[in-house]
Amino acid sequence: MDMDELRVQIGRKLRQHRRHIGMTIEQLSVASHVSVSHLSKIERGEINVTVGTLERVLKALKVTIDLDAITK
Repeated sequence: MDMDELRVQIGRKLRQHRRHIGMTIEQLSVASHVSVSHLSKIERGEINVTVGTLERVLKALKVTIDLDAITK
């Protein structure tokens, strides 16, 4: 998987989860302190997300990443 595909997949998963829990992008923006415009670009896979921004978004979505589960 190349970086473009990964960026799109991450954005798609974030959007899916946000919608699954019934959260609007505006609510996520307030909870994560990330602008709606920036979140929208992340969800569409248009921009690279920094670790810090990803951490704030995941925290707002109440999602954790199990780093031990990540393999090559």
